[in-house]
Amino acid sequence: MDQTNLVAPREAFDIGRHTLDDIVTLTEREIGDSIGFLWREHGQRVEGAGACGTGVVLGRKLVALPTPAAIVVSGGNIDDSKLDAILGSS
Repeated sequence: MDQTNLVAPREAFDIGRHTLDDIVTLTEREIGDSIGFLWREHGQRVEGAGACGTGVVLGRKLVALPTPAAIVVSGGNIDDSKLDAILGSS
């Protein structure tokens, strides 16, 4: 199961809200675009949750990105039919 389908418990959200510099969201389309980008440009098979960091940068969701910066890309647990649908639509 892709971890983006889960709802964070209120306690986890509260911790993040008070300790993180920023919280941003992505649409399903933006996540799919990120998955497609990682496949086409880097040959990486990545599930939605693992592609979110890349999606934030591609979608310019941050006002400023301090550098140097790193993006964690993880998790290749994406269903074949889902990956095919994403690659076919992008």
